[in-house]
Amino acid sequence: MSWWWLRSIRAAKKKSEEDHEAPRSYRSVGLVIGVTGIVGNSLAEMLPLSDTPGGPRKVYGVARCPRPNWNKDYPIEYIQCDVSDPNETKPNFPNSPM
Repeated sequence: MSWWWLRSIRAAKKKSEEDHEAPRSYRSVGLVIGVTGIVGNSLAEMLPLSDTPGGPRKVYGVARCPRPNWNKDYPIEYIQCDVSDPNETKPNFPNSPM
């Protein structure tokens, strides 16, 4: 079994354990553009975990579509906007140098 699969299995177990813990402070922040896609979804699952290098992270996830039901239990701040449209993106990221 590859390291990636082992990591994914451990991440799923760790996630269920961490769901029952008290809120914690974050060392880093992560921004996932395309959080409802295959890669973005995997990142959104792994980045908040405490055993992720540099973690745990406060994660912001961005996608064009409304937040799907299967994604509602992830510990992320969901932002719905189309990043290819500056007029829609700027209000969601007011401190960015756009």
